[in-house]
Amino acid sequence: MCQRSPRPAGRRWRLRARARSVRHYQHAQQILERLRRLGIDYDDVVQRLEDEGVAAFEASWDRLRAQLATTLRATDRGAGHGR
Repeated sequence: MCQRSPRPAGRRWRLRARARSVRHYQHAQQILERLRRLGIDYDDVVQRLEDEGVAAFEASWDRLRAQLATTLRATDRGAGHGR
């Protein structure tokens, strides 16, 4: 019984994977082009999402800090460490 070398199968797999990657890339480029034709700028969308995400994170962080400060002050007063 003849065994095949794993190398050719690995090479075929890599070639198929590369072909799939190229197809996915081409499809993504087509979608971006369609969006551009509709007047939607991908870079603007990404920037807006990033800006809104950062603003939402900052607001949440500020609320958390305020809640922690309040809790720590209350804990200090309750333990007799108030000023």
